[in-house]
Amino acid sequence: MFDRPIDTGLTELSIIPPPAPMPVADYLPWLVTGKQLWIAGQAAMMDGRHRIVGRLGAQYGVAEGQKAARVATINVPEQVKTARSGDWHQLARDVRLCSHLKATPDFANHPLVLDGVSDLLVAVMGDAFKHVRSVRSEEHTSELQS
Repeated sequence: MFDRPIDTGLTELSIIPPPAPMPVADYLPWLVTGKQLWIAGQAAMMDGRHRIVGRLGAQYGVAEGQKAARVATINVPEQVKTARSGDWHQLARDVRLCSHLKATPDFANHPLVLDGVSDLLVAVMGDAFKHVRSVRSEEHTSELQS
């Protein structure tokens, strides 16, 4: 279980999560299967708009990447709350974080960017949200919304 209630962690960090975003295409925003909750990818969106558009290593560095990662992560608590009918206590821990980052071929600081997510999750929810993680770099794709 979490070290403290999720709402407490959010309040302590002055974070007010926005309402859970609706899917922008034909997919589920979350899925409960057995005792597992899977949450669809989250973008760096606020108020329904993409806040950071570009590539790491070109327009943005590590600090901006961490900020974008944190903005995307702030959408997660409401997805969890919606999926669990408002009952945070049904959630025991985070297992895996998978990230897709847009970057130039020479950008090599993906782990530092993901620290923006990992550090926020642990700050809000405690050690129960320490997780394994993986990252896929989207360096060969066209410019897409982050």
